[in-house]
Amino acid sequence: MQISDDELISYLSKLEISALFLLSGANAAPIPNETAYQKELFFIANNDEELCDDADFEPYYYGPYSEPAKIALEHLISYGLGEKKGNSYYITAYGKKIVQLLKNKNLNADLEIFDEIKDFLNDLTHHERILVTYVINPDYTTESQIRNKILSERVQLAHNMYQKGKVGLEMAAHLAGISMENLLDKIRKNRHLA
Repeated sequence: MQISDDELISYLSKLEISALFLLSGANAAPIPNETAYQKELFFIANNDEELCDDADFEPYYYGPYSEPAKIALEHLISYGLGEKKGNSYYITAYGKKIVQLLKNKNLNADLEIFDEIKDFLNDLTHHERILVTYVINPDYTTESQIRNKILSERVQLAHNMYQKGKVGLEMAAHLAGISMENLLDKIRKNRHLA
């Protein structure tokens, strides 16, 4: 038995709707993998107390992890709203239709944040994404299996993000854990070596 679009929408939890908006964000660019999905949704949930409570993120091997968020994504796939190809997650045509219906219902959701966070995090490397998460949310590193490795690479990772234009000098220095002057010195030395 097939249900109507409105019935499906009525069954979606706030977490599932947020995961769907995330899939549709940034012009429906694919989310590279589950770790990226977890980090992107984590930063979105940090801007919404109810969503943060629903997701219930906790420290895990690669930083914040939410079993409810994983299940929400699995539900979207089972409803035909999203799909997984290789390691990447995509929104389907049906998912796009449901997003448009949700937008028409005017949920008072700040949809720009989905685009902003996805635009920022989606094309970072795995280690860059993890560094941003660890530096901004150090409480979520307690169970990390790669914390020391990431922090040992932090200057180079921050420099890479600065070079790509993903962060400004001040944020790059913060991510690197050094002063802006020291980071500029390292950037100048790298230029002379190249």
